[in-house]
Amino acid sequence: MKRLKKISALVIVLLILAGMLIPISRAATENFATKDMMPVFLSEVIGLDLNKYSITNEEYNFKYPSEYGGNVKDEYVYLDLASSEGTVSVMGLFLNGFNGGIFVYPPTTGSLLFKHQPSTDAVDESRNILQRYKTFAESYGFETSHIDQALTLLSKATGASSGSADLNMFNKMTGFVPSVATAGNVKQETKEESIA
Repeated sequence: MKRLKKISALVIVLLILAGMLIPISRAATENFATKDMMPVFLSEVIGLDLNKYSITNEEYNFKYPSEYGGNVKDEYVYLDLASSEGTVSVMGLFLNGFNGGIFVYPPTTGSLLFKHQPSTDAVDESRNILQRYKTFAESYGFETSHIDQALTLLSKATGASSGSADLNMFNKMTGFVPSVATAGNVKQETKEESIA
């Protein structure tokens, strides 16, 4: 059970990093609703098999916070996805259409259900996710030049050896060796995180 509570460095690092990598033009934000983009992102980028899930809870809200001068639309999308393996909770944060982060929490029981089994090497799977993210972003007309920087930084990341039990993550994935690297305005931090 304790292992199920650990969130893969892949999920924490890449989803936060990927969310911050894509500036969206104002025209792009007018062509779609962020709440409608979430299931597509979960399927095409994360690789969840949404045919095996049903949405049991969907919440969407937004505000224009005063700390941003009332000019920034701050959106939150929450989904609970139920399957035979349990319930997976997902949260997305958006600022004026900019993806500020998407968080996928481990299922209450069992495993995440993927369209194709992901790599058990965190570096390989991170690269796969970023490449799928670039394709996804381009299909929505988003700027993607920063993703190439992220892919370059990822080549500097090191996966933990399979004998490093303390760095093994959920879904049988071996995690990253903790590190920090920067290139231009992109920072990559690999670490293990857990939720309480």
